[in-house]
Amino acid sequence: MQHRRPSVALLCLPVLALLAGCITPPAVLSGGTDHVPFDELPPDAESVAVVVGEDSQLRGIFVPSDPGAPVVLHLLESGGSATHGTRGIGAYPYLERLADRGFASLILDYRGVGMSDGDRSPHHLREDALAAWDEAVRRAGSPSRVVVRGMSIGALAAASLLEDGVEPGAVILIAPVRAETVAGHFARASYGGFLGGAISLFLGDAGDSDLVAAIEMCPSPLLVLAAASDDALPADERALVEVSVASVGGRFELISNETHLGLILRTNELDALELAFLQARFPGLPPEQRQSAVPRDAEGIERVDAFVRRRRTGRALALAAGRPDFPQEPWDEELLVRWWRDLTWSRDVAFTPEQEDALLTFSDPSGVALDPRELPTLRRFATQVREGLTDDGPAFVESLLAVARERDIGEHAYYDRRPPGGVFDPLLQLIEGLAEANRGAADNPDDAPQRMRLSERASFRVGLRLLLKAAGIPERVRGDAASGWLVEVDVGDGWNPLDLDITR
Repeated sequence: MQHRRPSVALLCLPVLALLAGCITPPAVLSGGTDHVPFDELPPDAESVAVVVGEDSQLRGIFVPSDPGAPVVLHLLESGGSATHGTRGIGAYPYLERLADRGFASLILDYRGVGMSDGDRSPHHLREDALAAWDEAVRRAGSPSRVVVRGMSIGALAAASLLEDGVEPGAVILIAPVRAETVAGHFARASYGGFLGGAISLFLGDAGDSDLVAAIEMCPSPLLVLAAASDDALPADERALVEVSVASVGGRFELISNETHLGLILRTNELDALELAFLQARFPGLPPEQRQSAVPRDAEGIERVDAFVRRRRTGRALALAAGRPDFPQEPWDEELLVRWWRDLTWSRDVAFTPEQEDALLTFSDPSGVALDPRELPTLRRFATQVREGLTDDGPAFVESLLAVARERDIGEHAYYDRRPPGGVFDPLLQLIEGLAEANRGAADNPDDAPQRMRLSERASFRVGLRLLLKAAGIPERVRGDAASGWLVEVDVGDGWNPLDLDITR
């Protein structure tokens, strides 16, 4: 009698069965760098390190706000890091926006991420979160002054805290996931249904917390934001989360037209729903004491008072908010504040009060105020402008004006002629920056900067002033309509005039 040999696949089945669910999923991804970009953070931001486990340290940042401010503990998404700063995609501009509204922030990278040492693993989330919680409570002074904000995998870290019995002042969960299923969902989304499903059989849970059960024991005001198109939390699981939120009187918001990643990026800007939730939980922030830094005889005192309630800022910017030429539209104000912080948060830059006043003056003799919406476009030329003015002095200015005189700023003709001299390559880029604005005026006249409707002389003066401001070079206009207007700059050696005669 002939016996058939069992197939290799059949022999492997017991082994595969034993391996099922045994592999720790890569739920905590690497991210960040080994240093914090402090030039993107408020000057009083500081490095933080806490011990966790036997020989590891969690490292991150603390961004203060007003004295006694509540502390938001940020438990980040997979791949997130305190070293991402506040500028660019994947960064955390909410750090400065929360500080503006009276909330301090604490971020500690998980083990093996960014500046933290140790090994990355979702099984460390509970211990890492507890170490971060203890530091947040120490800085806030009371658990009731701590807001736990968990995003994506960070929602599982937040869930572990609730399971361990912490009682924060409030809890916010953004794009939450479940430990039992998140690895499998990402495998199927990444590799397709069949292969991803096969891979998911071998992946264990992303930690030991139960999101749904943790929410049901939440003792604090709770806000949950979920994406309508989230591969990591499909509709049936989302329904379980929604029911659990309702059971403790929390608020569940389904954000339409958003994916898992899209919701993360959106809330990095601090979502309006979050801000309203926080302000309702902590009324009276920011405190009225902020206004004491502003002289009570300041022009436009009503505008100044409103501004300092929205922004945690220095005296110079607060006073500028009272001027008629200060932007009144919210987005224009946002762009101006970002520009100012980029300039003043640098550890090696200090302006005198007179220089601050010049930088924050946006009026012009033409009657058209300088438009802060142009500053981000021109900001990328800042280094070249500053280095040219400080290193090459008058030669740089003469070169800039020569190119402006000989070539229409709004044309590409200057590309066929490269003036001699070492400073001219940056100059061509600077003029290109102004050319972009002019081409925009031709293509979209309704959206064009108002300066494009001025005379050539006035338009160039306003454009040059914007370039100088973008670079953080104090400038001011002197003269009168009869004798003409001069732009003066101060690069550290006093005020010196620039020749702006562009007559052709």
